[in-house]
Amino acid sequence: MSVKKREIKEPGTMLRAAAWRRQGYISGARETALKIQEFLHEREDKAACSVSIYAVDEVVGEILRWLEDEDNG
Repeated sequence: MSVKKREIKEPGTMLRAAAWRRQGYISGARETALKIQEFLHEREDKAACSVSIYAVDEVVGEILRWLEDEDNG
């Protein structure tokens, strides 16, 4: 079985494609983290699980800060 080599017509095409994929992953992760955060805030009034909600909320907040740093740099 032979593998066809794809000719790259424009320099930087592969780098741009990789950057777009990376940006998509960051956007997807941010969207997921925000949905988790929203879900947690909707359930804050439940006293039995409020401690774990705050712990997870802190982790999600940290993930969002990390994603923002990745997005900017």
